[in-house]
Amino acid sequence: MKKILSLIAGIVLTVSATAATVTIDARDLKLYEEYAGFPSYILDMEAAGTTAQIRIRIRATAEDYTGTYTIDSDNSALVLPAGASAANATQATSGTMEITRPNGEVLVSGSITCTNGNTYVLNLRNDPVPTSTQNLTMNFLTLEDRILSEGEFQIYGENDTKDLYLQLTIFATMLEGTYTSNDIYKTMSMVRLKKNGSYVYYDVLSGSLTVRKDGNRVAVTGYIICQNENDRYELPKYNLYLSCARDKKDDPMDGDVTNADFEAFFADYTLDTSEQPVNGDIFVYARNDNFQCVALDVYIADGETEITPGVYPILQGTDLSNPYMSVHASEGYISGFCTPSYAGYLNKGSELSSVWFIMAGTVTVDAKGRMEVNAINSAERTVHCILRGTPQGISNRKLQITNHKYIRDGHLFIRHGDETYTITGQPVE
Repeated sequence: MKKILSLIAGIVLTVSATAATVTIDARDLKLYEEYAGFPSYILDMEAAGTTAQIRIRIRATAEDYTGTYTIDSDNSALVLPAGASAANATQATSGTMEITRPNGEVLVSGSITCTNGNTYVLNLRNDPVPTSTQNLTMNFLTLEDRILSEGEFQIYGENDTKDLYLQLTIFATMLEGTYTSNDIYKTMSMVRLKKNGSYVYYDVLSGSLTVRKDGNRVAVTGYIICQNENDRYELPKYNLYLSCARDKKDDPMDGDVTNADFEAFFADYTLDTSEQPVNGDIFVYARNDNFQCVALDVYIADGETEITPGVYPILQGTDLSNPYMSVHASEGYISGFCTPSYAGYLNKGSELSSVWFIMAGTVTVDAKGRMEVNAINSAERTVHCILRGTPQGISNRKLQITNHKYIRDGHLFIRHGDETYTITGQPVE
């Protein structure tokens, strides 16, 4: 028994002699996001301090990644001690990590234990210290506006001497504004320099950008701090003075009949009798004497037959499984069907002559049923209209069938089972 106890004691002494607590203090935290299906994100993080480098992968459900993560099948960390080869990397076996945003920047703290027996205390943040600073003035960049379709916009182009290429991708819901490191899509942002006939790439670590538009031109000021992909100690800071030409954002979406410069282009309306409660789905249509029209696909609580007062956000990809009190942003023409919501013009025969799909915004309903639409259409123009009146449904019974909306010969029809109705709720013989 004494011999066994002595052996155990020896093992304990050996482990305690080799194990250590090491702090990884790094300011160059880089984040790479991968969408894993709502509401999950896979987030890869890399940082390098003087003691060790670390790579972390977590599965996050919070859009800002904040929360506490335990080492398990979804969350992992790999540590490479300073000066060691890749073969000496050690895997985390236990521990927790917390992601916070105390000043808007990402901060990772916590403690993990790895297979080498060491415990690593984490102090990782996205706050790099630049090693050099220079002004970067570029006047012939291109801006691709993908705010409505992908929730982002991208700026890219070369300088006059063609030896520097800049690409910035920003998460945004509107073009103008000030954007910080949280908004920069870092996997799609970089600086490329041509040195001695070969390219050197720099990752964007952090920055702050202010975007202003003037007609078809966009001005961008601010700064970015980058990191040489081959030399992590080279961290140049670029003060930006950029001028961009907008891309073909004024071209209509596929399915838009034409295009126009609409700024607050709708007036007051009187609602037609066009409420149809179908599985918590009400379709509202309105028109005025100037042949302007608007259609809204409104989701209400299942079993309801009226639109209750409140603010209804216009959401893309909405379906009947989503929370009620929202408006379906249009996806355009799909397999011959026109998906509400939209706004446009009618000809004198009450046929749609022009249509622009409503993509984002809000619909506010007051206690008297008055509906105010403040939205952005598919040509990225402002849609503002007021719908007045007391609409009546074509039926107060709840229809447990799927409805379809489609355009035929310029007219929008609603199909309920074997019955077809016009846009105003009149049955079609």
